[in-house]
Amino acid sequence: RLPHRRRQETMIVDIQGEFDLYVSPLFQEKMKEIDLESVDGVIIDFSRVEYIDSSGLGAMVGLRKKLLMTDTPLLIAGANDSVKKIIHLTHLENLITTVADINAAIELIRP
Repeated sequence: RLPHRRRQETMIVDIQGEFDLYVSPLFQEKMKEIDLESVDGVIIDFSRVEYIDSSGLGAMVGLRKKLLMTDTPLLIAGANDSVKKIIHLTHLENLITTVADINAAIELIRP
């Protein structure tokens, strides 16, 4: 349900619809399955996310903490205005960089 792909050494995870209480456990399980130590960065594609709640935010914070251990960047790409507002209000932008799209995220990971 949470497709992911690699672009060279960068992992891209696609989330669609609502990133909420129902999707967060799936996201966390998917992140456990992926060998995060073998990637140079993780991009979460929010271009089709309509809404994020506290459980989605918590899942993102948990992933960020895990990636900090290996100094691996985590970026959110393509969030719409309402999701960006929630990210801003919760100060998640201080932990996770948000960018316009996947290409901008890849440029930040591999300048």
